[in-house]
Amino acid sequence: MSVFAVLLVALWLQAPGQGRLRVVGPQPAMVVFPQTSQVVLRVDAGSASELRQLTAPKLPVVDGLRLTLGKPYSQQQSLFDGRRMIESNSVQWPIEIAPLRVGDFTIPAFDVPVGSGTEPTQPLTLRVVKDIEGGQFGYFTMRVEPQRVYVHEPIRVRFDLGVDQSLQVTENQASNGERYLGIEISAPWLADLDGALPVDAAALDRRRLMNLVHSDGRSKRLLPTEFADDGQHRGRRANSFRFERSFLPSRAGKLTIPATAMGFDAYTGETRVVQDFVFSRREQVVKTYYVYAPAVVVEVVPLPDQGKPSPFYGAVGRFTIDARVDKDRVKVGSSVKLIVAIRGEGNTEFLQVPELGKDLVGFHLLGSKEKRERGLVEVTYDLTPLTPEVKRTPAVSWNYFDTTPGVERYVTVATTPLPVNVEALPVGEGLKALPGDEAKAVVPGVDDIFDMQALGEGAPVPASPPPARRVIAMLLLAPWLAAGALMFAWRARARSRADIAGQRERGARKTFLRALAAGQTPFDALVHYLADRLAVADAAIIAPELGDRLRARGVDDALADDVVRAVEAGVAARYGGSGALSRERAEQIVDGFERTRLQTPAVAALVVMLALGLAGQATGQNDAAVRAEAAYRAGDYATAAAEFKAAAATSPVDRRVYYNLGNALYRQGDLGRALAAYEKARLGLTRDQKLAANLALVRSKLELGSAEGEPFVQALASLRDALTAREQLAVCIALHLLAAGLLVFGWRRGVVRVLGGVVLLPAMLLTIELLVLAPSRAARGIVVAARAEVTAEPRAGLEAVVKLRRGATVEVLGEGPSWTKVRVGAREGYVPVDAVDVVR
Repeated sequence: MSVFAVLLVALWLQAPGQGRLRVVGPQPAMVVFPQTSQVVLRVDAGSASELRQLTAPKLPVVDGLRLTLGKPYSQQQSLFDGRRMIESNSVQWPIEIAPLRVGDFTIPAFDVPVGSGTEPTQPLTLRVVKDIEGGQFGYFTMRVEPQRVYVHEPIRVRFDLGVDQSLQVTENQASNGERYLGIEISAPWLADLDGALPVDAAALDRRRLMNLVHSDGRSKRLLPTEFADDGQHRGRRANSFRFERSFLPSRAGKLTIPATAMGFDAYTGETRVVQDFVFSRREQVVKTYYVYAPAVVVEVVPLPDQGKPSPFYGAVGRFTIDARVDKDRVKVGSSVKLIVAIRGEGNTEFLQVPELGKDLVGFHLLGSKEKRERGLVEVTYDLTPLTPEVKRTPAVSWNYFDTTPGVERYVTVATTPLPVNVEALPVGEGLKALPGDEAKAVVPGVDDIFDMQALGEGAPVPASPPPARRVIAMLLLAPWLAAGALMFAWRARARSRADIAGQRERGARKTFLRALAAGQTPFDALVHYLADRLAVADAAIIAPELGDRLRARGVDDALADDVVRAVEAGVAARYGGSGALSRERAEQIVDGFERTRLQTPAVAALVVMLALGLAGQATGQNDAAVRAEAAYRAGDYATAAAEFKAAAATSPVDRRVYYNLGNALYRQGDLGRALAAYEKARLGLTRDQKLAANLALVRSKLELGSAEGEPFVQALASLRDALTAREQLAVCIALHLLAAGLLVFGWRRGVVRVLGGVVLLPAMLLTIELLVLAPSRAARGIVVAARAEVTAEPRAGLEAVVKLRRGATVEVLGEGPSWTKVRVGAREGYVPVDAVDVVR
């Protein structure tokens, strides 16, 4: 570096708060789609502290490019100019530029934080071109059908691709052991197409399965495709592949299927020398080719309101419906299966099936089940004929929106009634176990709910939310502090046995009696006794703060005052006063001291903290609950439910009120709200067997299933739900206390140390649950409406993102006066506030 350059650097370092911005790139300035380019922003700072104050720049939005700001990295350099050391500090931000299409692009100027202000960049240009060679050796087509659809009418996208057999495509192995070809489809929209929902891909022939690579611009994963034999490219044979994807448009307007690129790596036949750390080796040269499929624009038309039937089953496409029975001869009270099949092209994954049961004449519906696959929805109704007069199955009515060009209207169809021969029961034989007329006794918890819980009996059962995180942390730290304090005390006692001061304190009375027997004055013997007991010098007893010192060691006020007066009298007598301390009084003081247990200056108060942290609060029964119980016993379930809701408005709430509210709602047939009330009751009655039976009964009637997941995770969740928050905290404290005792006192023993580690593991899992997982877990909501539609925005008139049935559980992300924000799986949206009851 020249002297002039050194001088420039020195002048720059002398100007605090000033910086310099350097922009390198784009590199390269011309890329082959879909390769990426990079820009590097370098900011030079005067000092390391100024460097730490720099913030990341805000990138502009450029149509056709995706800009991603990378992780910054800093550099520090030192330069000695012959007189002093010059420090140079800088930070660099890499920006990845991923093109979404071919063309010339300009990244406009944007501000970058530099020093105490900002500096603008210059406009940056990038050219994205196509590979002109790839089309000679490969092909890639994307066929979209249809290109004019209605909302929720499926769009099928078929990909056909191939590579000339004259090229040797690379073959690789993934980390999971699966092999794949070096053919990459660059299509971020396959997983996230704006304005459409992805539908399950069509099944592939496993015998012809071949893995390629799918890139979404950020990561890569295997893409299963189907190998095709009939590939041809420019009159030559090609290795060909195909796969399909389907989407459901969620809103009206123009839906763009973006341009997509296929890249393939092939060996050129050449080799090159690669130098390793020690050895050199030859490897084959690989070249990447690209071919392209142009963008396709699909017109999405909204469903018309005119002629829309109610209820509308949400089917969009072209369908047919037919029915069949599993047998045409059946006895009264036996079962006959009516199978209704809906076939065709459309949104078979999301359409609703007809509902039977309301208008059935001569039959009783035992239940139904669905089977869905591409192009077919099959629902089986299990029917029981009630009389021999029934001659045919009921006609099943259904509707859909027909998208056939030239038709494009709502169509209502129905199945043809099928003949069935119903045989009467033999004379003397009755209809047994007929739904609604079972002869067996009703069993609470199986066929019916358990009775109310009497609120006037026993202590109230409020919910027990955990203390604040700060209190929890203090309580969980307390066992370790206690173990440390006990270890310190134990070691202190061991040291005291060898301590001269300790021996001096324990032998204070004997020393006092020997001093009196040897003729020493009672005052001097008492002063020496007190000094021995307090572990201080004799001169420290004759001091103004003697009374405070005695009280700090646990001596009661009366004895402390008596000692102070005796010492003062002895001092006065020694220096010419009268009233010398008598032997009897000195012995009385010593006897009083011997009955007093002196305390150490520091005493832990961990038990008090635990009591404060786990203390609960009880409530009494209110008037609304009394009126509710009376109404329930009288069979007025609507009034009982209203009164129980009023009783639930008190704080804190006796969770048995929610139990009884659930019973009142169940008796009215409002199963969704009954389920929500039972779930609220479970926050206090975690292990109540009757409540668990009622919950299981309501869930079975709502056909919600058991919601079982992974066995180990499900077992942990069940264990967590079986304990209240405060019970979890108490168990966690006990585990920490046991682990602390084992690890602190048994650290030198391997077996005890291992046992302490085993106990510490569940303690730490519970700690994470209490301090991290539980506070961040979203509230649960129960869908109480017959059917709730989740929309992308909090307003009416939008197509549903997800449709929820009564009793479904959702995560509640936010609440407003009219709408509740929920999450279902990976999807978020809004439902009307009265459609979901939040479990608090």
